[in-house]
Amino acid sequence: MDSEIVIKVENLSKVYSLRQPKVEENGNIIPEHWALKDVSFEIRRGETVGITGPNGSGKSTLLKILAGVTKPTAGKITMRGKVASILDIGAGFHPELSGRENVFLNGQIHGFTKKEIESKFDEIVAFSGIEKFIDEPVKNYSNGMYLRLAFSIMTHLDFDVYLLDEVLSVGDLEFGYTIRQKIDQLKREKKTLIIVSHNLSEIQSADTFVLMQQGSIKSINNKANILSDYSEKAFAKNFTGRLYTNNCCRTDFTHYKISAALVLKKVELLQDNGEKENFKTNKEFILNIEFDQITSDQEIYPILNIKDLDDNMILSSAYFISKKTEIQREKGNYKWTCVFPANLFNAQSYKICLIFIKSVIEDRRLVSQENEVEKIGALDDVLIFKAELNSTDYDYSELNLPGNLFMGFEWNLDYTKT
Repeated sequence: MDSEIVIKVENLSKVYSLRQPKVEENGNIIPEHWALKDVSFEIRRGETVGITGPNGSGKSTLLKILAGVTKPTAGKITMRGKVASILDIGAGFHPELSGRENVFLNGQIHGFTKKEIESKFDEIVAFSGIEKFIDEPVKNYSNGMYLRLAFSIMTHLDFDVYLLDEVLSVGDLEFGYTIRQKIDQLKREKKTLIIVSHNLSEIQSADTFVLMQQGSIKSINNKANILSDYSEKAFAKNFTGRLYTNNCCRTDFTHYKISAALVLKKVELLQDNGEKENFKTNKEFILNIEFDQITSDQEIYPILNIKDLDDNMILSSAYFISKKTEIQREKGNYKWTCVFPANLFNAQSYKICLIFIKSVIEDRRLVSQENEVEKIGALDDVLIFKAELNSTDYDYSELNLPGNLFMGFEWNLDYTKT
């Protein structure tokens, strides 16, 4: 095996017998469940691998087998170096022992000497932030305290491979930042990381992406667009009542009543060449919003939010950012047009959300008669679209650059010959 390969998995399978065998519609009896089936891959030293997929796809089973928590039914695993795993909350802790005692127990189980653990003990406890409770039995710890201590032990002792299963989903916001910083440090130290997460933003900076489905690897790639493709397909399944064609998904808003004062008629996304489906990152994006205003007492206008498919806010915009737009207070049909510059979006999927507000505008400040902006309606998931690279563009996706935006800022070079 190549000396740079630290994990090699060959035809790995895990089968569980069912207590109550399932009966298919055709009458066939299924007495077992394949949690993993013929999974094979290699991971190189210093590589960060992000694994995702729907519930029941085999992600956690795979990590438990790699960690030695459970044995495979078939297949072969070759691993080099010491392996740290943070899987189920409390796994590897003795509930009756104190936090202090569990630090030493965990370290010795993983092959570290008492002297090695003592040299790191104060740093482990300080990083975990649970100094006040270190001599209390861990059975009294919250899930967040379990995670803090487990993560601190595993990342302060010198392991070669780290297996992390949804570590950012437990614990408070502050420790979440601490975990991210520590993971970044492990990457710089060229440690090998395998991270399982449903939150795609947590694994967006990985070197390799693995998509699992029904116990098998559906796709393995070094391009982040594997994540947006997965999000898009999962999201589209719940986009009921919509039309989905050629990277654009929209709703028919013909006479869609937002409120007594507002009827939304149309939401349309197109590019500067009139294209309405196959969107390219190097062209302008034009959003048209048409509605009927039923009243004339106050102005009604939309606020635009763009999110990724994990519901993370990417950007917001509203008409008052531009001085060009003059607001009318009359009843009638309105068509708002918002233009996004070329080279703004990354090559991935996005969704458009709208909030409708009525208020009086004075000196570009938002006020109403009650000195508050009044929201009269909101629509999430109005439209989803996928931005793609133009075939003539430089293929920056080969660089595997993370992020929801990839903006075409102006770059200039000054050079003086020496």
